[in-house]
Amino acid sequence: MSLQRTSPEKQRGVALIMVLVILALVTLIATQLVNMRSLYGYRTQNIIAAENAWGYAIGAEALAKLALVQALKNEDLVHLGQPWAGNEVIFPIDGGRLKASLRDGKGCFNINMLADVGAADDSVRQQKPTSAEQAFIRLLTLIEWEQADNVAPEAMAASLKDWLDTDSVPTRFDGREDDEYTGYAQPYRTANQMVIGVSELRSVSGFPAEITDQLLNYICAIPGNKELTINVNTIPAEQPELLASFYKNMTLATASEVLDGRPGDGFTAEDYNPLVPADVTLIEGMTLSYDSQYFIAYIDVELGNSLTRIKSHLFYQGGSSRVQMLARMGHND
Repeated sequence: MSLQRTSPEKQRGVALIMVLVILALVTLIATQLVNMRSLYGYRTQNIIAAENAWGYAIGAEALAKLALVQALKNEDLVHLGQPWAGNEVIFPIDGGRLKASLRDGKGCFNINMLADVGAADDSVRQQKPTSAEQAFIRLLTLIEWEQADNVAPEAMAASLKDWLDTDSVPTRFDGREDDEYTGYAQPYRTANQMVIGVSELRSVSGFPAEITDQLLNYICAIPGNKELTINVNTIPAEQPELLASFYKNMTLATASEVLDGRPGDGFTAEDYNPLVPADVTLIEGMTLSYDSQYFIAYIDVELGNSLTRIKSHLFYQGGSSRVQMLARMGHND
């Protein structure tokens, strides 16, 4: 048996192929390292930008607290003529900008009012809508809906009440408790407590997305508060539905006239009452106020490619001139 020796030419060809393979592998690895370095660099930049944006947002929240103290410390009323209620403020920051605004939490319809149980007798409560339900039904009836076919005021009010109240008994025939929600393809339960964000409305039976989107302009959720009141001094003039919803029989025209007659320094009871016709009556249990302790700060921070948005619920303690942060969440909440 004889051994065949590989020619020098073939050996050089194999060596060349091996060199080329190794070169390709080295090039591929080097390219991957460069790409990974760029990716990690972008990630690091985004993390730094997000951290800086969050810092700016928290700073803006602190500034909002200070603005409330400065604007309200010597005031008996809370109204839209005060400095805190000015237009959205825009601050330029290094590499971006910050936008902030404040809203009175009592200048909108607080959906947590529907957590109020109303009558003590369960049998009575199940037959008659509570005061807050009546007001919510009025609001839903008064709003000019883009898709009115999807609005069922009585059913929506009952469903929202069952989402918020602590019992498991459906409110009349339109109520929706756990038996409804646990039967869904993706089951869940009712909150059975007051909410801190209006985004929860999207989980409530009977609230289509297109209706909820429009309703968000009128409502809010004050954490831990279910007082049956609204501040007539901070209701937006373009939303007379909010004022009329607290009355059994106030028309939108009358509500608009009342809001148009609001003094620049706000209503007092003596200023307000003469503007309301004698035959227009409040829903029993609902009340009007002329001041507030609850405020909502909306803050946007644009920094590079990063966008940070927070909504902070603030509680103004008038006597001590302190502002407490009740909740902090995203804008859509």
